[in-house]
Amino acid sequence: MYRLSSNTVYLLKKKVPEIFLEITSGAIVLMMDASYLALEGGKIQEKIDKGMDVYVLEDDVIRRGILNMLIHKVKVINYEEFVDLVLDLKTKTLNL
Repeated sequence: MYRLSSNTVYLLKKKVPEIFLEITSGAIVLMMDASYLALEGGKIQEKIDKGMDVYVLEDDVIRRGILNMLIHKVKVINYEEFVDLVLDLKTKTLNL
């Protein structure tokens, strides 16, 4: 199994809340249907409360009509910002 680390960006595309048990540091990018995890009252709030950065792709939340229903501290990013985030040389990217 992959060793989790604080300099890792985790890309989640599906609603798989069980993976949250393993992720305790780093940053999470919610994409496609995983965007729903960023809704108020969602399980991702625990990760934010522990200091993790959580991002969601702007186009994905707009398409799903949930842009105005997200947890306050979730960072909405565009595609260009997403590319910068995952191509940062100091981070690893893990697609889950």
